[in-house]
Amino acid sequence: MTKRTLLLAGGALAAVGGAAALAMLLSKPAAPELPVCKTFPPSPQPGIPAGWQLFSGFVSATASARAREALSLPMGSQDSFTDDDGSLLGILLMWHCHDPSEGVTPVGWHKGATLFRIS
Repeated sequence: MTKRTLLLAGGALAAVGGAAALAMLLSKPAAPELPVCKTFPPSPQPGIPAGWQLFSGFVSATASARAREALSLPMGSQDSFTDDDGSLLGILLMWHCHDPSEGVTPVGWHKGATLFRIS
């Protein structure tokens, strides 16, 4: 048997084996993959301080800038400040998550600055 014959025979066996393996994979239902954000974050979420309520509404330029600055602090860090309208706000660095389907970066679990009203 020549080297060329061996290569052709080996290629044919690999093609047949590959086709059989592919057929076997296709015959098995795929295990459902959980979206990234349906999994647990890499570590527990930091606790929310007493008297802090999740912020909703218009985020001022001051609050946005303070949140961006806070991202350089370690996970679980917190800060408070007086916003432009005189309200007391807090920032807590917590786990945030975006699934690839959202079209938002970063994808997956990451440190994020969560804004709270402090009463």
